[in-house]
Amino acid sequence: MHVVVIGSGIAGATCAESLAVAWRNQPEHRITLLSASPMLKTVANFHQLSRTLETFEIVERWLDDALQYPNLSIVHATVASVDTRAKSVLDTAGRRHAYDKLCVCAGARPNLIATAHPEHVIGIRDTESVKDLQARLGSARRVVVVGNGGIALELVHEVQFCDVVWAVRDEHIGTSFFDAGAATFFMSDVKLESAGMSENESTATLRHGLPEEPEETENGVAIFTPHTLQQRAAKAALASARAGVSDIPSSQAPPEPNQTAPAMEVYSGAALGPRWQDQARLHPIGERIDTPRRVVELSTSVSAVLSPAEFVAYRQQHPAIVHNDTDILDWPAIVVLSNNRVYGCDVVVSATGVVPCADFIGPEILRASDGGIAVNDQMQTNLPDVFAAGDVCTVQWPTSSHWFQLRLWTQARQMGAYAARCIQAAAKHELALLDFCFEAFAHVTRFFGFKVVLLGLYNAQGLAVGDYEVLLRVTRGHEYIKLVLANGCVQGAVLIGETDLEETFENLILNQLDVSAFKDMLLDPDVDVEDYFD
Repeated sequence: MHVVVIGSGIAGATCAESLAVAWRNQPEHRITLLSASPMLKTVANFHQLSRTLETFEIVERWLDDALQYPNLSIVHATVASVDTRAKSVLDTAGRRHAYDKLCVCAGARPNLIATAHPEHVIGIRDTESVKDLQARLGSARRVVVVGNGGIALELVHEVQFCDVVWAVRDEHIGTSFFDAGAATFFMSDVKLESAGMSENESTATLRHGLPEEPEETENGVAIFTPHTLQQRAAKAALASARAGVSDIPSSQAPPEPNQTAPAMEVYSGAALGPRWQDQARLHPIGERIDTPRRVVELSTSVSAVLSPAEFVAYRQQHPAIVHNDTDILDWPAIVVLSNNRVYGCDVVVSATGVVPCADFIGPEILRASDGGIAVNDQMQTNLPDVFAAGDVCTVQWPTSSHWFQLRLWTQARQMGAYAARCIQAAAKHELALLDFCFEAFAHVTRFFGFKVVLLGLYNAQGLAVGDYEVLLRVTRGHEYIKLVLANGCVQGAVLIGETDLEETFENLILNQLDVSAFKDMLLDPDVDVEDYFD
């Protein structure tokens, strides 16, 4: 049997290596990995922290040195098309690669801002784009970062030597990962100015996510019911209105209305792995700004990226726009936001999410509403002998009540490994048992220097208003702990800081133990909750 894996990212490399290891004593099984990049991303220093939580590092290796297995061949090739009837893959060099089983792990491409000046916009997705960013930031005086996902959060924290303007379409930062309260926790430690307000007003607005008066307080633990949370949302909207920004509804990951990915653009690199910024070395080459400013623009999006000449005409047609730059025309690029604020900058970083990248497969393959290749619980597509894993796919099976798909490197690794098991099972005309990692959402990362653990329905995803309550324990600058409770059981958790509570709350989520009788003890700092539920 010959298995062809498309993609050299975390999912593709994990899938190919897992197959090579499983079939190392079966020479009748061969694997070919097609990589559009000259480098392969492999997993190193893997640690299983708990039943669902894991950490690992990503190591880039040249194709010649990566994954040395006798039954695995790695070919540097960009896929042009797939003939699913003939079971062959055609690359751009004209070579055909026949397969018995195919696994598509092509990842996703940046959802770039649409502009007539792409030379001023860079999308952060792979190692090549990070190198481009390094070169551009070396002499930059001001950078505009657009987006509210993980890369945007990390980038805003890391860039310390030039002015940063952060354009966020939502009412608070990091909506994919945490709520307004957690965002406020970070804001108290990170010097981010809210545009258009004085320092005191800015601080008040940025802290609106943390309710001052919870509905109940038990042993120092704040309890917020949906009624309280609705009040918080209303206050947030009011604060945004007072700040002079529009009330734009937020959602997890829809594209910006003015954003699209160029149809003919080719992205050959694999997605960034965890802690990518540690290796990026985002240091200045030219003169360093002594007191750089970081300004966050909430509830806004990019309306236009203009040249100085274009801005002169634009300003005449749009007299409501506002800017504070006396030398606005001296900037290479001028960014106009939907709230009519304008910023000059040297470079625009587009970190606005990704679009699944599978244009080389025809319309015969079933796609989900987000453009991802639809897969069942065996990672199979609607086409015979065609599998998919990682960012390129969208799960379509009835998932666990505590798990959902979010395009993260953790899930890419898990899907790649599970797809390999499914391919092995299919080769024996069997079905693979669904991996335990799909029982509950679990992700560990770092934002703004803090360890962040997300478990289950950490933002009450899918829970109706009125059906859940929230427990909070906050120590400013140290920790932020949030539990989501419904039907007397823990449904999700956000743990920021070195809490050492992840395994305890993971078990409570998985076991669905009724904690109604002692919920006031769950976050009591004087109670050793780990031993209590051991």
